[in-house]
Amino acid sequence: MAWRGASYLAGASALVALSWPLSMFAQGIPEAEGGVRAEAGIDLRLELDNGDPEFRTGFDLDLITATRTQRLTFSGDFGLTVPLDDPEAGGFSDPSYGIDYLRDTGRSRLTFSADYSETDIDSLRRLDDDLITEFDESTLTTSDDGTRARSQAQIALELGLTDPVGAEIRYRFNDVAYTDVTDPDLEDSRLDELALALRFDVDPTLSFSLDGEARRTETEGLTPEDEERIRVGLGVDWQAHPSLSLNGDIAYVQIVTDTTILGVTERDERDGINLTLGAALDRPNGGYSFDLSRLLNTTGFVTTLEVGRRFDLPRGAVVSATIGATELPDGEIYPTGALTYGRETARGDLSLSLARTAAINDDDEAVERTILSGQYRLDLPRDAGLSLSGRLTDSDYVMGVTPDISSSRLSVTYNHPLTEDWGLGAGLTWEVTREEGAADDIDSRVFLSLERRFTLRR
Repeated sequence: MAWRGASYLAGASALVALSWPLSMFAQGIPEAEGGVRAEAGIDLRLELDNGDPEFRTGFDLDLITATRTQRLTFSGDFGLTVPLDDPEAGGFSDPSYGIDYLRDTGRSRLTFSADYSETDIDSLRRLDDDLITEFDESTLTTSDDGTRARSQAQIALELGLTDPVGAEIRYRFNDVAYTDVTDPDLEDSRLDELALALRFDVDPTLSFSLDGEARRTETEGLTPEDEERIRVGLGVDWQAHPSLSLNGDIAYVQIVTDTTILGVTERDERDGINLTLGAALDRPNGGYSFDLSRLLNTTGFVTTLEVGRRFDLPRGAVVSATIGATELPDGEIYPTGALTYGRETARGDLSLSLARTAAINDDDEAVERTILSGQYRLDLPRDAGLSLSGRLTDSDYVMGVTPDISSSRLSVTYNHPLTEDWGLGAGLTWEVTREEGAADDIDSRVFLSLERRFTLRR
């Protein structure tokens, strides 16, 4: 039985994931989700936060109604934290609220999702990294002061999911506001994006897409910045052979950036042609891959070339390796590569990865990254489980005066169902962040929790 973490660890419900370019198939709604039901949980937790004892109670509630073609979900999540050495300082923490709607008829799909969450920076630093979003140095803040409030929403309409011609239109926004923070890199921001795509299926092996996107990003801080980005592109996917697939995309991109320094606004305009090419060749024991991209960034073009090989080994093991090079806007070429290993064991699974990349981060700075990570999950008797994960990161800035930053993190968690509704959990997390010219920032946490789940169905 899988146990969901407490509200102050889980955060707000995620936005509905939408394919882009267009999806080829409708997802439907499983019959098991039909009807009306409520799912709730309470988590009683004793925790040592950097040596300070705390009692935490997490509450979460999901209200779900679904038919064969529609699903509507309301969610609420918050926690109550009471420092044992200062009970009067207790209060509610990390609230989040969300709504999700899906209507899927098979040929068309309408989705809407919105949520709001508040997170203490100290709690934010403990959350696992998003596995979808690329790693960025902003996740390694050495500050533990202040609060982050995030509001986000997305609405999308997809037509012709099973027809030779299909279309999708999407709008989304993401607003982030910080209060009482001491790290100047934590800046308020808002993103608005409108996108449209058309898909043309010539036959089952050949498909073309035409898409356009307009995006505006506003960032507040010591140097306020507004960025407007327009993109119009044409893509193709071709299954040239049962074992060989080819894809490509060419797009015109324009980026206009207004940066205000000491009351004076400077405008930077860039435009050009983005190009991506990819190929994949399946083999009986794995496959080969080739990827080439030339993408415009706010500081110039970033060109990347990578070739890869995947090996499917006996006993469910998979090894993949890539090697390549990246040219950043400064004209320098940096070697890149990655090596990953994954294997399902008799009682769990193991994954290891090592990656070396060069990129322009969210602060428009050129950086070389080395990331080593691993995770081992062990299934124990009586549905219990043990998980061990670790990560080492090293970010070297290759331009400017920003100090290099690195981090080390180790996490161990254990869960054990006591009954069908009750579960016991325990764990520890240790993380240290090192930044040149500053003292090491060490964060540690040990917890013991007891959780109760409730499900009401009509």
